[in-house]
Amino acid sequence: MAVTAWGVLIVSGLAIRASTQAEALDDALARWTVAVSPAWSVGPARALDVLLGPRAMAVLLILLAAAVGLMATGDRRTRILAGLRTAAAGAGAWGLEALAKRIVDRPRPGVLASDVGAVPLPGSASYPSGHTACAAILATLLALAVLRRGDCDADASGDARRERGAAAAVVMLGALLTVATAWSRVRLGVHHPSDVLASLLLLPPLAAGLLGVLAGGVLAGGVLAGSGAGRIPAESARVAAPLGRRDDRRDDRGAQERRSGDAPEHPHPHPRGDRDEHVPRLGGP
Repeated sequence: MAVTAWGVLIVSGLAIRASTQAEALDDALARWTVAVSPAWSVGPARALDVLLGPRAMAVLLILLAAAVGLMATGDRRTRILAGLRTAAAGAGAWGLEALAKRIVDRPRPGVLASDVGAVPLPGSASYPSGHTACAAILATLLALAVLRRGDCDADASGDARRERGAAAAVVMLGALLTVATAWSRVRLGVHHPSDVLASLLLLPPLAAGLLGVLAGGVLAGGVLAGSGAGRIPAESARVAAPLGRRDDRRDDRGAQERRSGDAPEHPHPHPRGDRDEHVPRLGGP
């Protein structure tokens, strides 16, 4: 999944850059976004520019690793490995996004950024949006950890509705933050709409796919063998245990049937009366 997402990211960027129609549509959508956004929205957009920028990504990954480690179950080593896997997946997705920037090398919408004048125009390439990618990566990895934790807590407590509801709330907040970041980049005039859309759609599967690879290739059913390393074998054993017990009972019944089939029908094959009939009489007829 990670390879596919990254390939689509690059191919889409090259196709958009080569299309004059796509560039014209991007420009129209960007100007419309700036026009309909209220003046006070520049403040929150600038805050997101600082909080989710490249300089903050390393700190955010460390915080994410710590959060995932705290949510993971198991001993200390398991928790540390869970956090490290998640941080490595986030760093890998971030690095692949930066490499895609260099490959596509799309210019920034400089005229629009000058019109807005809220932040300096970055010197890096435009596609895909790094800030949106940062938000999407963090939100995806945290959502996977929270969902996994919610499932485990629901299994342990039996209150599935409450635990999964709390997990869904965290997922929704992460999604809203990612969408808000995407909007802020266009609002500040530093990105084309297609830049942020690409990060919004393709960075989550890229990050999740990398996490699946780091967790041993298991994504479905154990997306965080990282956030709950060791749970997948335990759950498999728990599911398989009743099956094993049924097989053991079946084997026991089969052995009993074989023993009863081989044994004589009567515990005394020669009842006393029959034995007297077959013993020769010493006294003659």
